[in-house]
Amino acid sequence: MFDVVSCYYPIDFHPSPGDPAAVTRQDLANALAPCLCAIPAFGEQCLILLIEKLDSNLQVAKLDSLKLLTETCKTFGPECYGPFLKALWGSIRREISHKTDEALKMAAHEALSALVTKLSSTANTDQAFETFVEGILISMQSAIAEATTVIQFVHATKVLLTTANASKESCVIICGSMIPATIAFYSFKTSKKLQICSLDFLGELYDLAKHWEVLDRVQVQIKEIPQHCLTAVSETSKEYQIAGFKTLIKVIDVLETDLVVPFVEVLIHNVQYSHETDLLSTSVETVHHIAQKYPELIMSLVVKGKCDLGNLTADLNALRERLNLLSNLLSIDDFTKVIIEEMLKLIVENDKEAPKVIEALSETMSNTNLYSDKKVTQIESDHNLINSVVAWLFIEIESTSQEVLAHGYTLISNTMGSLPAAKQINILEQHTQIILDKCKMHEVYFLILESLYNSVHQSVYNDKFPDILALSLKLSLTCDNEMIRTKACALTAHFLNKADYGPNFELLYEYLKNYLSSCSGMDNAVCPRLIMLYGWIAKALVMRGSDMFMFWLQKITTVLLSPDYAKDAAESIKLVMSSQPSYFTTRHHCRLSLLYKQRMFVAFAGLAEKVGNVTPETKEHYLLSWAYVIGRAPKSVLNSEVNKIAPLVIDSLEYDNKDLLLVMLDVLCHFVQSAHVVVSDSLQTILPRLVNLSRYVKSMDVRIKSLQCLYDIANAYRTALLLPYKPDILVDLSPSLDDKKRLVRNMAVRARTRWFLIGAPGEAKPN
Repeated sequence: MFDVVSCYYPIDFHPSPGDPAAVTRQDLANALAPCLCAIPAFGEQCLILLIEKLDSNLQVAKLDSLKLLTETCKTFGPECYGPFLKALWGSIRREISHKTDEALKMAAHEALSALVTKLSSTANTDQAFETFVEGILISMQSAIAEATTVIQFVHATKVLLTTANASKESCVIICGSMIPATIAFYSFKTSKKLQICSLDFLGELYDLAKHWEVLDRVQVQIKEIPQHCLTAVSETSKEYQIAGFKTLIKVIDVLETDLVVPFVEVLIHNVQYSHETDLLSTSVETVHHIAQKYPELIMSLVVKGKCDLGNLTADLNALRERLNLLSNLLSIDDFTKVIIEEMLKLIVENDKEAPKVIEALSETMSNTNLYSDKKVTQIESDHNLINSVVAWLFIEIESTSQEVLAHGYTLISNTMGSLPAAKQINILEQHTQIILDKCKMHEVYFLILESLYNSVHQSVYNDKFPDILALSLKLSLTCDNEMIRTKACALTAHFLNKADYGPNFELLYEYLKNYLSSCSGMDNAVCPRLIMLYGWIAKALVMRGSDMFMFWLQKITTVLLSPDYAKDAAESIKLVMSSQPSYFTTRHHCRLSLLYKQRMFVAFAGLAEKVGNVTPETKEHYLLSWAYVIGRAPKSVLNSEVNKIAPLVIDSLEYDNKDLLLVMLDVLCHFVQSAHVVVSDSLQTILPRLVNLSRYVKSMDVRIKSLQCLYDIANAYRTALLLPYKPDILVDLSPSLDDKKRLVRNMAVRARTRWFLIGAPGEAKPN
């Protein structure tokens, strides 16, 4: 039976081009592999066959053999492999070290992992497993010792990691030997890059030992890693320090007490004097992990020592970095009370460094990996963080720059977003009326109000909502401060998006419509603001899945015909389609319809058809509006409207507008790659425009994209269709070969070479 089945191995098959349900060669290969190793009795014949095919020069034969070896491990017993282990490792090693074929390397790693896993089942009864793993170990140790480049080192370590990851027994053997060997390698290698790679390798070995729960079996070797990390971080080079700290973070569980002080000395020195952002962030992260293991030591050495808040303001050196470190440690329960009380004391007393304290808290507490909602709620409940920040803002808001105060608004907003609904309601009751009264005196107080309300839960509602909506609408149209105007629009949109259907939503929506209907007589200066407000409203409604957004979208599309306001209408469409991290996120508890961009595309396409004749004065902004819509719509949606979109794309290629060109060129590339007929029918128009854009001086990205499109056209369409254009294109692309940007030159070479090959003998596409 095996002889019959093996006649088909490896599969040599090519489906006919016109078959609508073609079976691929890979489909047949995947089906054949289980047949070749269906029963253990096939073991010897199957292994001889795949070893023979692994020596083939054909890539498909090698790939099929490696995949077959992986498949055999599901049915054959470990004893089947004994006589062939030396030959198998020789073949796997050859393919696993392939320099360019990633598919072959991946298949070899998978086969090695499966083979080690299978053999490990006899680790305690048969010497073959240990001999096989030690053979791999010796081979790779030699490769590591001889490595002179990072690629050579990483290749060898990947083989060892694959072997160690395959089973618990192999992990013990590899880790037990390679941890001391890697530490020794660090000592005698002088290449910085290789030494840094060895530190990363130690961390990966530790992770595997932890995964297989064999730390106790390699305890002696693993305890050497923290000391080795200290040697690395004692270097002055930031690359050594970052690698050493990252490895220390991984092995933090085996850090001994006697090493904490020297590590902290280096870490605090970095925090105080380093200007490297990546080293600072890594140092802060490392202190955080040490603090979780040794809170008492870090409390005395850092919080009440090097970074004591009592001395912090006296020594302004690296104040911001030390505050960031303390606010990071604040997330650990053992440190929360001590640090937050000292920080809030500076805020409440309006110390001159209070803005920096608030900035540090704002930046760090926005990190959800450090601060869970539960942790933020605990801080707010125990220490009244929001009350302290609001009180500080009341004092500073009229005299301090908004750039400084923005951290206070963000801190309030993020803190509110983490609180449960009941806690939010209590805080709003404390502050709303006071702030509304202050807004009557100065509109800048609205920024505090917005920060309190923009992150409330959908279930939160009080009798002040209509008053706040009225204030927001007024400011969104009449305020001359752009920041306040934007925040007012956003708060209006958040209210509409989050209000529950029923009386609450109907009340707010009815007030909104009545207010805006009374704005028809306003002067022309208000019209652009009104159009942007329409965009915010449409976005709020479409993201909650409401059909009411159509009313506001229609207002915007109608304005596209106005030469005076077409630009504002396009910006409004951009607002609806764009993602903004400061608004409409899950952190703000907004309703987020997953398909709102598809819905916007369908709605805008329908309304655009009814717009009527677009004048030359407004056409660019009309096309730009389309670009904003189709640029963020899924490509699958565009495929259903190719005949409608393609003429817009072609027309857009004439305009000197970078944003418009980038989107439309991207869409054109997509249509070309799909070989749509509507593009081939317009090549006489498209090709000259693409050639012109290949010299577009204002944007390298436009030049690259146009050349990419020319390359795709040469790939996608029939030779007979393209041959008439070939001579002109080859001449027209010559200037791009001398473009001042390397990336443009590279793309120009690809495009021109592909056009040169059109019609050449052996061209791999239909004529």
